[in-house]
Amino acid sequence: RHDFCDTGSSPAGRQGWFEPGYFLKAELQVLPGTTYYYKVGADAMWMEEVQQFSTPPAPNSDPTRLIVFADMGNAPGDDSFHHSWDFGNRGELPSLNTTRLAQHLMDKKGAHAVVHAGDISYAVGYLSEWDEFMHQITPVASRIPWMASIGNHEMGWSMSDPFDGKLETASDSGGECGVAFLKRFPYAMQPLFHGAPAHSADAWYSFNVGSVHFAMMSSEHDFTTQSPQWKWLHLDLQSVDRSVTPWLIVTLHRAMYIQSSWSGDQFVASLLQKHVEPLLLQFEVDFFFAGHHHSYQRFCKLNAGSCKQDAERGVYHFVMGMAGYDHSKVEKSGSPQAEYYNDLVWGATYWEFNHTHATMEFLDGATDEVVDHAVYHKSSVLAQASIVI
Repeated sequence: RHDFCDTGSSPAGRQGWFEPGYFLKAELQVLPGTTYYYKVGADAMWMEEVQQFSTPPAPNSDPTRLIVFADMGNAPGDDSFHHSWDFGNRGELPSLNTTRLAQHLMDKKGAHAVVHAGDISYAVGYLSEWDEFMHQITPVASRIPWMASIGNHEMGWSMSDPFDGKLETASDSGGECGVAFLKRFPYAMQPLFHGAPAHSADAWYSFNVGSVHFAMMSSEHDFTTQSPQWKWLHLDLQSVDRSVTPWLIVTLHRAMYIQSSWSGDQFVASLLQKHVEPLLLQFEVDFFFAGHHHSYQRFCKLNAGSCKQDAERGVYHFVMGMAGYDHSKVEKSGSPQAEYYNDLVWGATYWEFNHTHATMEFLDGATDEVVDHAVYHKSSVLAQASIVI
């Protein structure tokens, strides 16, 4: 309990405290495209039956199939009440459909991993909801990687805002200050120095999955030029071998381009365009995935706020905050405008990548129907993507 922040006033240290029990962690070297069988426990006290876990394919093999979204949350399966700021204290009800959709994509399409870009459980200091969330995603996360990154509802506390309070996140995590998230997703940070408090972790990391390299940033830590996170991103993007992972994707919980009427969204977007976009363009990043705004928005190839042609340098931007939390209205004015947006449907995006093209579908979590679709092409492993709707 003492690991949390603002414990005298926030739920995590007071009415929301819930004894988490033991966290079990195992590390082993695995081979790509391999299924492993495992069970949890010890000796005669096994806690579950034998499970199976499949690793993503190696580069240059089968297409890489990914499920990508943000802002999912959780909900009780029996329609009971629990603390939430949406849907009448019944949790993020559409998250149940998104979880079911992810399982369908894993079973029917052979999806290799889930990428969840911030605002994970929406427990916000009511810690039993983390157990509910982990139980909800178990049918998927026990079988394929669930790669998550931190958002404001995991990190925000009274001392977390690196931008002089402009993010307005003092109560967003209910005092969790990243601790509850990083205890359950310990890979989602840089190595923590011995004795350092968990809330001081550098909550950014990168990984390869098949033919894709992901750099998972934190929007709740300083990302301006020459900050520790900016320096890490520069080195990470510089190190990518595009002949092995031709697709390069950066994620951040908050968007660099967004149709939103909230001044905080526009403030962060302008900072990202000033400090992070030059790195994306320098290293020819293909896609920038974000959430935070609870809608789906797909943008053109952007460079300094202008749409670019296929042969020109630019990055395709997405807002994918439609996985479970109550929707945000998309602002109809402003520039640039999304090529497509939707603030009525909850669900997830499904991607397939190979060395020459990537396909994307936004799927309705309630019906599995395709809401939006796009195809992106590469003329070579080092060329940027072009789009066909």
